[in-house]
Amino acid sequence: MGGNNEKVELTKAKEYKTITHNEKITDIIIMEFGQIILSTEKGKIEVYLSNNFTLFTSSTFQSCRINTLCEVKKNLLAIGLDDNTIKIVNTQKKAQLDTIQILRDHQSPVIQIIFLTNEQICSLGLDNSIILYKRKIDKYVCNGKLKKGFFSYSAIYQANEEEIICSSTNDGVKFWTLTYLTNDYKIKGMKIEDYKDIYKIKNLLLNPGRKVFCNINKDIIAALGLDCIYLISCSLHIVKKKINFNENVYFSCIQVLKDKTILVSENDAVNFCSRCVIQYKPEENGDKWLKMGEKEFSNSSEIEFIVQNIDGVVLTANIFDIILWKG
Repeated sequence: MGGNNEKVELTKAKEYKTITHNEKITDIIIMEFGQIILSTEKGKIEVYLSNNFTLFTSSTFQSCRINTLCEVKKNLLAIGLDDNTIKIVNTQKKAQLDTIQILRDHQSPVIQIIFLTNEQICSLGLDNSIILYKRKIDKYVCNGKLKKGFFSYSAIYQANEEEIICSSTNDGVKFWTLTYLTNDYKIKGMKIEDYKDIYKIKNLLLNPGRKVFCNINKDIIAALGLDCIYLISCSLHIVKKKINFNENVYFSCIQVLKDKTILVSENDAVNFCSRCVIQYKPEENGDKWLKMGEKEFSNSSEIEFIVQNIDGVVLTANIFDIILWKG
């Protein structure tokens, strides 16, 4: 893998930088502004320059576990915290992270935030509440809230411009239309049974993590099962295909790269450690996956994050180590 849209097999890739942390990494993203940002369990945020991975700044939220990070604008970061808040911060200043806004609409820890089209963001709480925010001038305001107690959500993802898809640890996946989530819809007094564009796919055993979805094309989403990958059609709201891989493995995260290939973290289900990261090239309809290469790991804990920077460099991370590698 590499920059300039070139395809490089992972078997040819070389590790060139390793950063070790003593605190558990809870999330990691690469900002469009050219920064790598990681968070730790003890409430620490570290901002690195993407081009050489040197530390730019760091900040600590006292007595607060950071659960999730999301870029909401070129230099603005949304942080989901254990104190039930979302903090919008500016990452551009070297001296400190400048808090722009604090959102206090959740009643439980915020476990995931995703950026939607039209400058909206959607957040997921530990109590299964889903909150939609819209940007109004220079602030984010709550534009709708959904609370469903039975359906235990573990991840949310934008399926298309009209819908988000939610994975559950107990009952498959569910599609919610953004129209239904908005306050404008609820003001009309319509009941859920009056709105037919809410779909559910039952009996899917998905990985309980947050990095379980990626787009194959405009219609097909790949969803990580415990020992397989489901290809879900967003237009039909059905599983089109189930792709089975090796026995005695499970998958922890999936990431689509800039060249439209897919990276999947494959883990040893017996010894509970990372085996390798495999690169696949799906056909346009997603039915067949061509293996392009892999990078093996030894004596490592499970890979929890895979991200790619603007230059095509791939970053993999387990709970303690960050490894950058390129062709």
